[in-house]
Amino acid sequence: MNDRSRRDLSLFARLYLHWRPVIVRAVIATIVAWVLATAPLPSMTAQTWVAYVQVPVAIFLLICYLGKLLIDTFFFDHYRP
Repeated sequence: MNDRSRRDLSLFARLYLHWRPVIVRAVIATIVAWVLATAPLPSMTAQTWVAYVQVPVAIFLLICYLGKLLIDTFFFDHYRP
């Protein structure tokens, strides 16, 4: 999309084009965290596994990925020679 056609878009369309990759990646990260949190359990008791291993690891990975996503989004180099 060239600069002229991008200027002709409505504000909503420009915001959608700008934030769409962030939203898609955040949704994918949330789905992956949900899958990790509800994965089949090993031979431990269910309460021990979920409480101390599975959910904390899934949430930690989700927070790390979303943090990286936000840093990459906000500090993206917009310079085009």
